[in-house]
Amino acid sequence: MRVAKAALAADPTGPEARRGVVSMLEFDLGLYRAPDTLMARALVHADPDHADWEEPLLALARRADRELVDWACARVQDAPSLAARRFALDALHYLGFGINFLDGSDGEDGEPEFGDIAVAFLRPLLDTEQDPYALRAVLCALYMHGWQDHRAALPHLGHADAVVRRAAVVAAAGALARPVAELDRNLVAALLCCAADPDPAVRRATAGAFVSALAHRAADVDPQILTAALHLADDPAPTVRAAATYALYRSRLDTPALRAALTDRLDDAEVDIDVLIQAAGALAARGDLRGRAVLDEISRGLTGYRSPGHGTMGDVRHMLRASPESGW
Repeated sequence: MRVAKAALAADPTGPEARRGVVSMLEFDLGLYRAPDTLMARALVHADPDHADWEEPLLALARRADRELVDWACARVQDAPSLAARRFALDALHYLGFGINFLDGSDGEDGEPEFGDIAVAFLRPLLDTEQDPYALRAVLCALYMHGWQDHRAALPHLGHADAVVRRAAVVAAAGALARPVAELDRNLVAALLCCAADPDPAVRRATAGAFVSALAHRAADVDPQILTAALHLADDPAPTVRAAATYALYRSRLDTPALRAALTDRLDDAEVDIDVLIQAAGALAARGDLRGRAVLDEISRGLTGYRSPGHGTMGDVRHMLRASPESGW
C-alpha cells in the first residue's frame, strides 16, 4: 500500500492503475472508503476499460447493501458529468451481485432486499436513456437485479449500437426458459435475428441466451432456436462457436445434426480445451465412443487442479454419471 501510494503521489496523472491497486488493497485490509471517494478515483481517467474504474466498482459490489444502492441512484440523478453518471449506473450493475462480504451474505437466499428498489429506479430509464453506454448499463443492471419484464428489452434488440444489442440479448434471455407454447413469438423472432447479427459479440450473447431454451431438455424445444444454435456452433468466430457448443452441451436433445456439430468441435484448433471437453462430454453422454475416447485422452494429460480444463472435466464427469447412455 505504501509503495502504491508513493508512486501515485510522485506521478498522479500516470497511466498506471495505481488507484485501482489502492482500492483493491484497502478493501482487503478492511479500509472501506466512501463511495464518493471511490468514484472520484475512477473519474481521474474516466475510462471504463481501466482498472482504476473497475476496482472501485468491485469494492462497492463486495459491500452491496441498500445504502449503496440509494447512493448510486442519487448519483445517477445529480451526476456532475457524463462519466460520473456512467460510473453510478455501472455501480448499480455491480451491486446487483448482492453479495455483502461484510455481513456474511453468500447471495444464495434469493434476491437482495434492494433488488426491487433498483429495478423500480432503472426501469423508466429504458424508455428515456439516449447514451448508449448508459443504456447498456441499465439493461445489465436490470438483469443483475432479477428483473423479469423481458419483453421490455425487445425494442433494444435492434438498437444501432452493438453494445446495447448485446446487453438487450442478455436481459431478454430469461424469457426463453418458458415452455415453447408460452414463448413470446416477437421476442423469439428478434433473438433469432440477433443470431445473424454482424457483430460477433452479439452473436455470442445470443448463443448464450439459447442455453435458457435448451438446458436439460430432451423435448419441448423450439426447432428454430435449435437450428440457430447449430448454425452458431459453426460460426466463423471461435468465441461464438464456444458459446453455442456450451448451449448444445447443456441440452439433452439428440439428433444427427447436433452430433455432427459437436463432432466438428473435436478437431477445432481455434477453441480452447474447455470447449473440446464439453463437446466430447456431450457426445459421450449420448453414447458416442468418439467423445469418450477424447475425454480419456484429455484426462491422461491433466496433472492437477491447475491444469487447463480441470474444472470443466469435473463438471462433465458429474454430468456423465447422471447419463445412463454414457456408460460412465
